[in-house]
Amino acid sequence: MPHDRRAGFTRFCVKHNGTDASAHDRSRSPVAPFGTGHGPPSTPISTESLRYSERSAFRLHRSDDPMTTVSVAMATFNGARFLEAQLESLASQRRVPDELVVCDDGSTDATLEILERFARRARFAVSVTRKEHHLGWMENFVMALGGCQGEVVAWCDQDDIWHPNKLARCVPIFTADSRVALVVHAEQQVDGSLRHLRYEGPRHYRRFGAGRSGRLALIGHRMVISGRVLRVVPPASWPGPGVGPIPFATDNWAGTVTSALGRVELLPDRLVLHRRHDSTVTAGPVRLSARISRPFSDISKSEFFGAWAEELVRRAAYLEGLRPSAEELGDESRAGLERSVAAHQRLAQSYARRAAAYREGVVTRAWCFGRNAARGDYKRRSSSGLGSLSLARDLTVGLRPRR
Repeated sequence: MPHDRRAGFTRFCVKHNGTDASAHDRSRSPVAPFGTGHGPPSTPISTESLRYSERSAFRLHRSDDPMTTVSVAMATFNGARFLEAQLESLASQRRVPDELVVCDDGSTDATLEILERFARRARFAVSVTRKEHHLGWMENFVMALGGCQGEVVAWCDQDDIWHPNKLARCVPIFTADSRVALVVHAEQQVDGSLRHLRYEGPRHYRRFGAGRSGRLALIGHRMVISGRVLRVVPPASWPGPGVGPIPFATDNWAGTVTSALGRVELLPDRLVLHRRHDSTVTAGPVRLSARISRPFSDISKSEFFGAWAEELVRRAAYLEGLRPSAEELGDESRAGLERSVAAHQRLAQSYARRAAAYREGVVTRAWCFGRNAARGDYKRRSSSGLGSLSLARDLTVGLRPRR
């Protein structure tokens, strides 16, 4: 990552326009078209029929949060096609944010014009910073997160649509318990025309202590983060994507750091429409059967899992360097960090043993898989294991004779 993250930026910032927020809320109808997904996938989603869980954490934290400041961090790049709908969903929040911090990665379409128009009429502060040279979405989000001043920071993609209650449901959890560092909610995936695709995310309300959440699916647009943790461990200090076979993205680092240093709460509430379209940066979901049966060579898998082992060792070493930060955050954070370091080290050993197994012949390899299973390498991912899906692949595709 570059040392000077501010070089080559232009910025404009607009503060509150003085509109009475409560009156504005009453007069505005929700812009985001949410739906249940019932009926054929080609049917457009009906308005605001999002499912709420009766056991939602929000029901446990009903107190207002007038003293909690909320930031929204958004990274943009040539997002004019969907940006206005997302901005309108932010303006329609029943708990409005205090600031929107946008970092633009050198857009050449109408993105900046849309942002500037929105900033002039928004009921909260809007700061837009533009980088003249392309950084990529990971570094761009690092910049956005680093610029947020709120006690709570919500990750925001440029092409999604938020449910009007997203902040109203998530923010009170931080207000009620200062030890919470991360809230993760569910999502409804839609296509570019807002037609239902699938549901993703937590299915039940769950709570984890610091360092106890294992390998959760920590995806940026589902996350709301403690600003205190981000100030103690600034995003600019996070390592880059790393040496592993799959880049360890900014949202992965955000989830790893916050879950190690504080409590995690999972909400089953679908609080965002996440678009999957032809310009989406990340890959789409893969069917379970395809993930189990896709072919791979023994050599490539040995190298692949060996690289994962090295990457996890690197992450554990980074987390070990956060011990002074954990001391600043308190006893629970210190204990959580130690648990997280140990979990990364155990998982690195599991990947190393899995890599070694693929360097053996089929018969010896089968014995290695059994030995690894007995050691607990294939525990649930939430317990920092490889997971049952990995065991299924190793015992099926992994035992096919070499061609």
